[in-house]
Amino acid sequence: MKANNGKNIDQGHWYVQCIFKTSHICAISDLAPIIPRQNWLTDKWQQNKIERIKEALGAAKLLKPPIAAWIDSQNNHDEQKRIKEDLDARQIRMQETLHPFAEVEIVEEWKRIFLVEQLRYKFLVLC
Repeated sequence: MKANNGKNIDQGHWYVQCIFKTSHICAISDLAPIIPRQNWLTDKWQQNKIERIKEALGAAKLLKPPIAAWIDSQNNHDEQKRIKEDLDARQIRMQETLHPFAEVEIVEEWKRIFLVEQLRYKFLVLC
């Protein structure tokens, strides 16, 4: 993105009319529809200002296979990152809810007989 300096006024007018931007509700203009450049769309998408980038590029007839592959790879990377963050957050939540088991003295005493080698061991019957 370059500073405006009066050279990219068309980009500003296009962005005001853009129906694919994240915050779009309604736009009415007496200007003729401006055909965007590909880098306008991809820049706004990378800034999270446009959410449906493939539709926006397709509407402007700018969607080419290499660009579609790049968008898919970015979306896949973002999805994998989101899933990893979700799993890490879930792991933290689960660790907070875990409580250690209460030790039963009779069972602990039974387990201690296996520390010494014996010919026969007693069975433990839990009822």
